[in-house]
Amino acid sequence: MGNVDSVEGNKYVKLTKNNAPDGQHHWFPIDWVRAIDERAVYLKKTVDEVAAELLNEQPTGA
Repeated sequence: MGNVDSVEGNKYVKLTKNNAPDGQHHWFPIDWVRAIDERAVYLKKTVDEVAAELLNEQPTGA
């Protein structure tokens, strides 16, 4: 889905989408994270669910 840039406010993961032409950032709640290892962040949602639910603007409190 993209490259993780940071975790903001211990509530949201900020990422840059792989195919975003301008490096646009997107956010998703940290509670979507199922596991993390040295290669990837694994989510509890499907790719389609994540694509439909990513936030395009910085969330309040992030």
